Amino acid sequence: MNVVKVILSVVLAFAVNILNGQDRIITIQNDTIVCKILSISSTHINYEQADGQHVAGKFIPIAQVSEYNYARRPDSHERSSDKLAYAKRCQVGVQFGGAYLLASTLPAEQTLQGLGLPYNQVRSYYKDLKRGVHLSGEVYYMLNDYIGLGVRYLFFSSSAHIHAVMKLNQNPIPFYDLNLIERPSVMYFSDWDMTERMYVNYVAPSFTSQQWIGRRCKFRFKEEVSLGFVHYRDEARLNDYSFVSASVLATGSTLGGSVGASLEYYPVPWLSVGAGASVFTAMFSTLTISTYAETKTIDLDKENRENVSQVDYHIGVRFHF
Repeated sequence: MNVVKVILSVVLAFAVNILNGQDRIITIQNDTIVCKILSISSTHINYEQADGQHVAGKFIPIAQVSEYNYARRPDSHERSSDKLAYAKRCQVGVQFGGAYLLASTLPAEQTLQGLGLPYNQVRSYYKDLKRGVHLSGEVYYMLNDYIGLGVRYLFFSSSAHIHAVMKLNQNPIPFYDLNLIERPSVMYFSDWDMTERMYVNYVAPSFTSQQWIGRRCKFRFKEEVSLGFVHYRDEARLNDYSFVSASVLATGSTLGGSVGASLEYYPVPWLSVGAGASVFTAMFSTLTISTYAETKTIDLDKENRENVSQVDYHIGVRFHF
């Protein structure tokens, strides 16, 4: 009779748990957690527990779980959420936005002002050159639900134009005219037109990590770190209609790095949209300078190295497969 009572008690307790919609997680220390399981991944179980009138969301690593069971199966909405958060391993993303160069342009501004160009136009010229367009993309494979490896590409471009009339105090009489001892000072006017375009390309192996926000896993916070190859190209053309016309091309290659973060929302399981920002850094100690007449490689000292470090802001989409 006692055995029958024990069996009935167990069956009754099990039935009550089912009716109450309770799940169970048994830890490796043989502790039992009575809860509501929300989702299960390869590394964690997300669940919630009711404490009086309050419900707390929690998680436990799979490594600390001996076994678990659903007192009832999750509904279709919860299963869809699980797939949304964990089933997609391949990610392909594209971002678009703006970027701003961090290097100081004061020495270059002083050089142009020293040649006679107006201060306001010089300032405007270098402001335009420091502001540019940011494009980037990446392909990742997620090793688990939280970290992944892949390849990242970044493109930056900016341009600037200046047109000004300079005043030059020069003597127009040739220096070899020895018959003239005193020469009158003559005011020259030089019509300057200068255009410059800058391009930065960056490709690198990249590491990413992600954290899910909310039990439905509709939001995700993502971080990226990369280190790789940078190629720099700067095209400048000067037309001085009074005297000369010249074109200069500067190119270089070096190593650079990028660190970024973004917040994303999943409207559907295979697509996420979001916004983010990143910091990119690269500095060139050697450049190749090409003109119509010659091409040469120059070594830049520490104070004059070409710095294309920048901060960017962007919006983008990612496709998940």
